[in-house]
Amino acid sequence: MDLNKVAVRTIEFWLNHRMNADGSLDYVLQAGNISADSNTGILNAATDYYLATGDRAFVARNKAVLLRAADYLVARDLDGDGLVETFRDGNGGRQFGDTAYDTVGSGWKNALVNGQAYKSFLGVARMMADLGEATLAEGYRKRAVRLRAAYNRQFYDAAKGRYIWWIGRDGKRHDYNNPLVQANAVLYGIADCLAADVGVMRGPKDVMQGLWDAFEAAAYFDTAQGKTVDYIDGASGNFAGFRWGIPCNLEPVPAEYNFQGYGEHEFPYYCNGGIFPQDTVATVAAFRRAGMADRADAIRRQIYRRQHEGIFPNGSGFYMGVVNLPGQCYSITKWDGTPTDYEGIISRDCSFLQTAVLADDPARALFDEAARLTP
Repeated sequence: MDLNKVAVRTIEFWLNHRMNADGSLDYVLQAGNISADSNTGILNAATDYYLATGDRAFVARNKAVLLRAADYLVARDLDGDGLVETFRDGNGGRQFGDTAYDTVGSGWKNALVNGQAYKSFLGVARMMADLGEATLAEGYRKRAVRLRAAYNRQFYDAAKGRYIWWIGRDGKRHDYNNPLVQANAVLYGIADCLAADVGVMRGPKDVMQGLWDAFEAAAYFDTAQGKTVDYIDGASGNFAGFRWGIPCNLEPVPAEYNFQGYGEHEFPYYCNGGIFPQDTVATVAAFRRAGMADRADAIRRQIYRRQHEGIFPNGSGFYMGVVNLPGQCYSITKWDGTPTDYEGIISRDCSFLQTAVLADDPARALFDEAARLTP
């Protein structure tokens, strides 16, 4: 199987058959169902594909839709501060979320979306430059650098030593210690520019050390089991929590910011602190990027052990073989492997395999070039 052909077919399907009039992309097949990370997801996939193949014919034949997808993100800088504002206000009210972590009511200035948008703008800039569109390329590159500076200025919490998750339209700042936000800031080179952008003398290793310390401290009380569940305990060499992956957030999101009844579940549950396998990939790569390969390897050893031992009834380490059966689906789990909600067989469950081959983000050269630029 030629995986590049699979990739380009998928990317072109969404760009050409699931784009709305305003340039937004749907996140499911039903038309008009958008997610704030749909555009960034497809643009970043296009970037990775192009950097891997150098396929200029792909860029040329999809130029118009690539630009429309990128310009949708540009247009979402509604207040001119350089950040993308999403279509949700992030103010609570138990509303649906703005990203794939959809039962958490994040919105407005979302660090997850903006981190991804930084890569999207740099990727489109490179593709346009290679087509000879120098003016377009320069515009997207400047947009990226301006976003990065605003990101470091607005999302980085120097007192806590980490990036927050989102800022609601009401101005309230929402932290909850989201590991993927930290990992992306390191992977995309945003954390490299803290000193240049905001005068904070910290960088990738500081961010990832803070995340590791948070892993060590993270725990919750499980009422059903009548006990406290620790995520990891490095002092005793217990890294069992890593075999399930990396939690969405290490601190509970209040019920008011969970969709409908999801806030009534005890933390962690589903998108509020549950473990999604794909987040492990970014976290492992971010530790390696920060020069902390020992921490990356500690995570990888556990997640490979899970696959090797075949812990599920069907003999695998990731596929349970069921779907839509609450309490029996292991795609999203608590920190001890207890299943949450209804998702069973999903392609992201195999994403752990990427940790074996992906040492860094494919767009590293673009991030390094951008780090030398100022707004």
